[in-house]
Amino acid sequence: MKQVVTAKFKLDLSPEQKEAVRQVTLAYRDALSYASRVAYANNKLSNGTKLQKL
Repeated sequence: MKQVVTAKFKLDLSPEQKEAVRQVTLAYRDALSYASRVAYANNKLSNGTKLQKL
């Protein structure tokens, strides 16, 4: 049997930490956008192993 537990929490961050988290999320978004562009340019490739070989 598989059990899924979901948690929601709020971070109490300093302004510097908020900016650091923002930068990480923007970099993550940009990386996903890049991977999407590469996949689309290669006939909408969706196999992760094949994408890594490009």
